[in-house]
Amino acid sequence: MAMSDNHAGKHRALRSTVATALAGFPAVLLVGARQVGKSTLAAQLVAEGSLAASVTLDDFSTLAAAQTDAQGFVAGLAHGTAIDEVQRAPDLLRAAKLVIDRDRRCGRFLLTGSANVLALPATTESLAGRAALLELEGFSLAEAAGREPPLQLFELLFGHGSWSSAVERLRAMVSPLSATEQRQAIFFGGFPEVVLRATTAFHETWFSSYLALYVERDVRDLARIPDTAAFGTLFRLAASASGQLANMAQLGSDAKVDQRTAAHYVRLLEITFQLNRLQPWFRNVRKRLVKTPKLYLRDTGLACHMLGITAPDQLVGHPAAGALWETWVYGELRKLAGLGPRVDLSFVRTHTGNEVDFVLQRGDVMAAIEVKAGHSVAAEDFGGIRELRELVGKDLRGIVLYGGHETVSFGDGLAAVPFGVLRGKRGRKRLARRSTAKR
Repeated sequence: MAMSDNHAGKHRALRSTVATALAGFPAVLLVGARQVGKSTLAAQLVAEGSLAASVTLDDFSTLAAAQTDAQGFVAGLAHGTAIDEVQRAPDLLRAAKLVIDRDRRCGRFLLTGSANVLALPATTESLAGRAALLELEGFSLAEAAGREPPLQLFELLFGHGSWSSAVERLRAMVSPLSATEQRQAIFFGGFPEVVLRATTAFHETWFSSYLALYVERDVRDLARIPDTAAFGTLFRLAASASGQLANMAQLGSDAKVDQRTAAHYVRLLEITFQLNRLQPWFRNVRKRLVKTPKLYLRDTGLACHMLGITAPDQLVGHPAAGALWETWVYGELRKLAGLGPRVDLSFVRTHTGNEVDFVLQRGDVMAAIEVKAGHSVAAEDFGGIRELRELVGKDLRGIVLYGGHETVSFGDGLAAVPFGVLRGKRGRKRLARRSTAKR
């Protein structure tokens, strides 16, 4: 399934980060799911002069040359070449290391991969000290709206100034986001082609093709798994379990595979950037905390497709609606965390069931975010954040992101903030979104 170039001129927030990394490292390894725009980003860098050329291992002749003589193939490339889909020939990393060690100039290679090539068994070279590792995901809400990413959100949550001032700044960051727009953002997800077309008919066709090609080509190429039907079943079950604790025994039982095979399939979904395991925050405290990670599908558009949701309005009252809103916010936070100083994401759940959806940490500074799809927030919605404060012994800041329209303080360090804060500030031309009517 070829990606059309109708988003070739669209700005990606990570673009300047990649260009900066090329100026500071001999190589940059840019990874992410197939069809999130890695090839398009590489082409943009070639067009603007940050790179000299681009080759793709999706081309059979190019792949054959790379697999036959990896060292000769790499040595023959111009300085500043992008090699697309490098996971198809993992030996290229070792060959790139040899070339780099002879010529340490920055910007030698941009290597892109639709699988985490460093986690593949066939990979024997990490390019440690020679390459910057960056991850590209689908469009964020801000990118889809043609706006600047709301990086200030993290700074305000980690800040130590006046909370009343922080609340006012949060209020100023909010761009109105209607319930309809929220449902559309979740339904269409982040894959550029789907976001830019934004029709229910294209949504259905695109994701059906994506899943078929992903399972029948990408997974077979990477893992040689004997039963792709069982893998596809487990993938759909994982979509249904997005936002829940990872239960490999249950997933395996439902997919009719053993627990070890289920764990292998989940790992493969992680390596190919279809799924995340969010690790629990843990510290030696008196309360017993859950130590099992949670599963999240990477893209809510794909999750909707796999759950049989065929239009945005079907999210209203859907049993998985709350989990999909949480999955969507996690994706937005993940994309935002990849643009600035390091932010670690985790969650907290006690054995009594109290939970904080997302714990943010930068060094010793922590913050908390709860997600509520509804249009109102009450004091009890901050119960998990207050309990986390007691666990860590300090007044960390926390917000409830919700579907309403007002930013409201709930005491020192606590506030309800609309989802519109994730939309970012104006600064770039809005991407055209077509009608969602079926055509």
